Amino acid sequence: GLVSGGVSVLVAYGCVSHLTYSSCIMVAWLLHGARTGLSPLLPGQWAPFLAVYLAVCAVPFCLRPLRLAAALLLAPSIRRAIAAV
Repeated sequence: GLVSGGVSVLVAYGCVSHLTYSSCIMVAWLLHGARTGLSPLLPGQWAPFLAVYLAVCAVPFCLRPLRLAAALLLAPSIRRAIAAV
């Protein structure tokens, strides 16, 4: 469970969460570029990029219980990795 997993669950959730939102940034960047043909780094493109990013991030935000389940499944591997260090 969550409490008995301790640090390994926390580290696993951090890994799953970072992977999820890194993927969101990549997808949003690609969608913004496909829609506008411009980089989000160009002047005036940050606000449109953020709108796409927020829309893309709405999906994983709603799927937070699945991310927690993935972290619980990953926690034993993290625990073994921590113990090996």
